[in-house]
Amino acid sequence: ECRKEVGRLNEKVNSKVDFTEVEGLKIACATGSDWRNAVSDISINLRREIADKANREEMIAYIRREVDSLTENLATTQSTVDTKCDTAVVNQTIADLESVTRKFGEAHSEGRWLWRSGKVC
Repeated sequence: ECRKEVGRLNEKVNSKVDFTEVEGLKIACATGSDWRNAVSDISINLRREIADKANREEMIAYIRREVDSLTENLATTQSTVDTKCDTAVVNQTIADLESVTRKFGEAHSEGRWLWRSGKVC
């Protein structure tokens, strides 16, 4: 059973596990030491190596995508801000429009009153 496990691990992780670990497992099995601990150690080390490699590559790709996205969003936001008017200009324009509207209303009311009263020259 121990030799089958070693053979299986050798086939699966030949390039992933350090050769000295596999040799240590073979020696442990040959001397009658607890082979389960040796297999467990190799398995844990292998999982760590694979997880680290996958995580680093995935994180690098993820960070690059996020940075690109943030850069695009900042550029869009900056161009939007650049096209907007200043608040003071908008407030002055609103005040001017209200003044014109009020004067037009006064003139319209006065003209209507004159027209209806018949006092138009």
